[in-house]
Amino acid sequence: MEKSLQEIQDMLTDKWSNNACRGYIIKAMESCGYKSKDIRKVLMELYEVFDFCYLLNNFLHCSAYENVIFCWVMHQQPIIDSILGKLDTQNCEVKCISLIADETHLRKRLTKDVERGIRAEDVIERSVTRIPMYQTLNTIKIDTNEKTVAMIANEIEQI
Repeated sequence: MEKSLQEIQDMLTDKWSNNACRGYIIKAMESCGYKSKDIRKVLMELYEVFDFCYLLNNFLHCSAYENVIFCWVMHQQPIIDSILGKLDTQNCEVKCISLIADETHLRKRLTKDVERGIRAEDVIERSVTRIPMYQTLNTIKIDTNEKTVAMIANEIEQI
């Protein structure tokens, strides 16, 4: 069945959902009789092929960008090392930075996010228990206590 130009344009403006895509893959594999362990293996491979490292490498290779900032909560060095190992950093300088907050400030910030409905309440305790882990990372540490976003951004810019 041939689609009109408007139907094609409407399809192109739909939001892409990675979770919906994964769901379709799971459903199709289940329908074909694949076992759970095989489905998990395929999903992990899909994630590896189309993960954010693929996207980051595209930014790193694009001459239109002078700086690429990747911001993610990473509390273990093996996570950072795994991501860096997948990036083509041959022609760029990588600076790993950890934004650090003490327990009081972290609780205050996360509580505001919970109250605004942008985080689940369980994030507070999980985050607080991870505070000491950031000190062991091979990163530049920036203390964010009592600082505005602009102040922190300025510190990052100076690095």
